[in-house]
Amino acid sequence: MAIAGAAGPRGGLTAWAHRMARPVLVVTLFWAAVIAAVRVLGAVRSGFFGDDFAQYYFGARLAQIEGWPNVYDRSLQALLMPRLIGLPLSATTGFIYPPPIAWLVTPLLALDEPRAYAAWAAVMIAAFVLSWRLLAGSGWLWLLALAGCAPVVGSVLSGQPHALIFLGCALCVRLTPRRPVLAGALLAPLLLKPHLALLVPTLLLLAGRRRVALGLGLVALPVAAICWLQLGEAGSISYLRAVAAAGNVPFNAEISLAGHLPAGLKLPFQLLVVAACGWRAVHLRGEIGPLLALGLVGSLAISGYLHGYDLSLIVLAALMVNQAGAGRAAVGRLAVVVGLTDLAPPLLLQLAPGLALAALLYPAGLLDRTWPVARPGIRPAAAPAPPGHR
Repeated sequence: MAIAGAAGPRGGLTAWAHRMARPVLVVTLFWAAVIAAVRVLGAVRSGFFGDDFAQYYFGARLAQIEGWPNVYDRSLQALLMPRLIGLPLSATTGFIYPPPIAWLVTPLLALDEPRAYAAWAAVMIAAFVLSWRLLAGSGWLWLLALAGCAPVVGSVLSGQPHALIFLGCALCVRLTPRRPVLAGALLAPLLLKPHLALLVPTLLLLAGRRRVALGLGLVALPVAAICWLQLGEAGSISYLRAVAAAGNVPFNAEISLAGHLPAGLKLPFQLLVVAACGWRAVHLRGEIGPLLALGLVGSLAISGYLHGYDLSLIVLAALMVNQAGAGRAAVGRLAVVVGLTDLAPPLLLQLAPGLALAALLYPAGLLDRTWPVARPGIRPAAAPAPPGHR
């Protein structure tokens, strides 16, 4: 992980800060990884892991037994959930996720739930490692950051699919210069948690990445059609009601900045973020890594439904900005802050997406002179293709 920003003379306190940044970063990441290892061991010993995956498993099993139109029937879930996975239905449990997540889990129904979770977790870990390899090469500090990042560890322990989003975005970044439509199609994992990527399609279009947006649309539209056909009108309405009800549960907005704003300020704040992200996207010259980073971080900032493990996408944003050769040292350092979120007060968690967004929007970066700027050892981002070849 490169630390310095743009080249240029620095003096006094600024020069000292840049000299100290790497040693402090290494020590911080090391202890973050130790804390993460202790957390994993504690979860394994107590058996407290795989809680979200258990709900995916339940949704897939329920669809298999009762049919897709009944999957989001809360009364049916209350009856069968204790019987199938041994958990009671509550305001924060039950299957309220998009159908594609259950599609992915369906092949694992041949295993019991603990073994299915173990297989799922192994795939997620492999996806995180492959994403690191694609975006950071042999940058071992980034691998250490992933290993010590509390949201990343929490994502694996709970059985969340963030690793697939990491991998989809990493493949998109690598393939966009040669195969933009295919690269867009590989963003399909965003459909597993669409509320965390609401701005991505719009920013792709504003930045002129029409072929990437087309590839994403060629996957998203058929998936939406299949979901509608599977659920039917009644099932689709039940799904939308379940999502709306979940959005009103305070726990689901515990670390959301938008969710804690007064009613009169929430919409203006969201519109301001959308406008700022759109303005920045227009000036990115189609650079796909920083563009996706901006879309993900902006979506985190406006989302009213957010959990701690969702902040792992800030680390993905930092990885993509770093791979593009953009300085933005502040974004990389913010990944370290996010890595310590188990120790952070709730206010810092709420501000984390906003701080990351500020780092991406501020024209000269928080510490860097210019953006983007190629750095030693980092291959600069490919120049955008001519308008007729995107």
